[in-house]
Amino acid sequence: TKTAVVLDEGLPGSTFSCATGGAAPGSPLSPIPGACVEYTITVTNANDATAAATNITITDALPADTTYAGVTQGDFTSVTESSGTITATLASLAIDASASFKVRVTVK
Repeated sequence: TKTAVVLDEGLPGSTFSCATGGAAPGSPLSPIPGACVEYTITVTNANDATAAATNITITDALPADTTYAGVTQGDFTSVTESSGTITATLASLAIDASASFKVRVTVK
């Protein structure tokens, strides 16, 4: 699954850093130019799987008109960005388990 939340609108006077700033705000914000958006990508190995999932690689293209700002690798072994594509790897995921990572972008 992939979810998104706007962390900051980037309005004049904002001191929020998209790369290192804090958590989601308490009220809905808009993804206007200059805004910081955080995507959370989660993978789950089904509860009826017969074995752990192994050698997992996930790729995801950053949305058009955004600029990569940073990543939190969360449960993944590695998460990198290159030319607008995120690549995340995970060695193993147990049956009925989930793993996630977060990517931040700034709206152009």
